[in-house]
Amino acid sequence: MRNLLLIFTIILTAIPFIYVANPACGAKAYTIGIEDELSISVLEQPSLNSTVAVGPDGTITLPQPLGTMNAEGFTRSELEEAIAQKLSPYFVGGVNASVQIAQYNSRKITVLGAVGSPGTKSYAKIPFLMKILADAGGLTANADKTDIKVFSADGVKPTRTINLQQLLTDSHPAWPKLSSNDILYIPDIPPPAPTESIKQEVPSVTPTPKVATPTPPAAAQEQPASKVLLHVLGQVSGNFPFETPPSLPHLLAQVGIPDQPDLLRQIKVIREDGTLWTVNMEKYIATGDASLLPKLQSGDLIYIPQTSLPQLMHVSLLGAVGSPGNVPIDQPTSLLDILAQAGGVSPEADVKQVQITRETQDFIETITVNLQETTLLVQPGDKIWIPRKTSTSSILGTTFSILRDAAFVYGTLLVLTR
Repeated sequence: MRNLLLIFTIILTAIPFIYVANPACGAKAYTIGIEDELSISVLEQPSLNSTVAVGPDGTITLPQPLGTMNAEGFTRSELEEAIAQKLSPYFVGGVNASVQIAQYNSRKITVLGAVGSPGTKSYAKIPFLMKILADAGGLTANADKTDIKVFSADGVKPTRTINLQQLLTDSHPAWPKLSSNDILYIPDIPPPAPTESIKQEVPSVTPTPKVATPTPPAAAQEQPASKVLLHVLGQVSGNFPFETPPSLPHLLAQVGIPDQPDLLRQIKVIREDGTLWTVNMEKYIATGDASLLPKLQSGDLIYIPQTSLPQLMHVSLLGAVGSPGNVPIDQPTSLLDILAQAGGVSPEADVKQVQITRETQDFIETITVNLQETTLLVQPGDKIWIPRKTSTSSILGTTFSILRDAAFVYGTLLVLTR
């Protein structure tokens, strides 16, 4: 049994090394391309540290003795090994070279036409079409979503046409895959064809008295086409009519979407009967999974969160301080300076358990600080709580009493059972 347990332990220990040794077990590493910007450092010789761009021929030029080296098609680790090999004759005991991608420029998409921010966007990996359009500022109100053109950079591949409106309404859309350096062009909706005005001469006639014509019954009158009306609040506010219920991405493409990932996860759809959906558009953009989206209907309220949190130019102090309240600051400030402005800590303050709550666009962070050992810089908007020793010591005292009593009972039982 012990031998089996030993073998099992050895196998479990070896698995991570097998995984690292076999590249097929992990994700495919990024390969360096033309125009990528690289940050290269050599621990043993800082004078060789450089930030360089990969040239059109796929090479980089570094200080001597490295000189010109091939970089295109290499992974970071492969280029690090090539640099270390080239420097090995000059350094006894080996070289520690590091290669970082400072800027991804070899994989990019250019978006032109009816978008909020036309231009070229760089990516480590070419993303989903909706993510690219979102990065370009979203479609304008006059964008023709039925005739998006995709041109290849080399001009060899045939031009493709994407009907985004159809993709947004399909229950199982086949999203097109874009390639590096593709060019997206979104045209404006073409204006309606002009109609020729035909002038006719009207003979002069003597006016005749008006005769009232009977109004047809309501059932006989032509009814206007019914509209789907959606109400949007938040970043954009207004009522938006549609002929048929649009998909949520279709609506957001028209009114605009937040540019922060955490806000993309908080879009809400509220129905007139009180039903509420919280939609994770970030996940939808990443996966294209239509099951994440509720089907909109007339009267729905769509709430799009604001693009930024209000900037608070103070910190809030609570608990065992001389003057609890807000202390104005406009830049990171030492916690000790803040406490001094608040009248200092009270004698009963537990300075080992100071709690700082910090809210950012992506998460809420809580930091515990022991003022007897260290301090830190607080930022505008932070909330600081200084607890009292009585509350902490009371809890610890109660816990100790329970453990002491439990130990006494256990010891008594041991004596009686002997």
